[in-house]
Amino acid sequence: MIGLIRVSSPSPIHSPLPGAAMHLRAATFDYWETLIEEREQGAASLERTASAFYRQSAMLLHLPPEPVFEEALQRRLAVTRERMTGELLEVPLDHFFPLLFEDLGLSAAANKVASREAVLFITERVHEVTVALPGAVEFLALLKEKGIKIGLVSNTQIPPAQRRESLRRLGLLPYFDAVVLSSGFMHRKPKPAIFQETLRQLQVQPEECLHFGDSLNADVKGARGAGILSVHVMAGRNAASTSEAELVIRDWRTALALFARLL
Repeated sequence: MIGLIRVSSPSPIHSPLPGAAMHLRAATFDYWETLIEEREQGAASLERTASAFYRQSAMLLHLPPEPVFEEALQRRLAVTRERMTGELLEVPLDHFFPLLFEDLGLSAAANKVASREAVLFITERVHEVTVALPGAVEFLALLKEKGIKIGLVSNTQIPPAQRRESLRRLGLLPYFDAVVLSSGFMHRKPKPAIFQETLRQLQVQPEECLHFGDSLNADVKGARGAGILSVHVMAGRNAASTSEAELVIRDWRTALALFARLL
């Protein structure tokens, strides 16, 4: 145990810590539960935000009765989750809502308006209920100061333009040299291709990079599949208590102190 960073068995690919044995040129980060988290658990879920959108907009957009909407929403969510988890293909909000409103029988013109309003509403609601994890921004600033290239590689249904705006409003966007989102790439982690695209944009090799993320499957195993040493971030309030990863961060502020000495 080094501070709050646990080091277990060495990675079969890389040295477990950046330093003399690893020429660190870049770091990539997940977004949700890695750099930011919900103020209240579940507040940003698509079920909750879509239902909130319905309650605000149903009359204005001439949507069907709420039970009809909720039933169609649940059916469409089930299909979407299968595509996302089974096939690892993304279904961005600007694809999801046209399909939902088509299921509900809206005309093409009404569908276009309702879908646009739904995407904007939900993006804003998600932004409102999220907050940066303590020390996360400072950690990005340290890497930037040390000349480390920084990439964001995130599974998200929020379209790229709206996600980038949220990053800007949270003060995170200037830190990233590359932003690769599943909603634009259309494939989800742990597929190696999304990590490889991030490396391509950063112009670095896998052995020159660390990936930080909260998901053992999407981030730790996904990065490993692309040849990148992974760091399991367990700094959020909903983090699991154990991890199989070689490196674990439980607090960005402690990680900041350690990496300030290592880099």
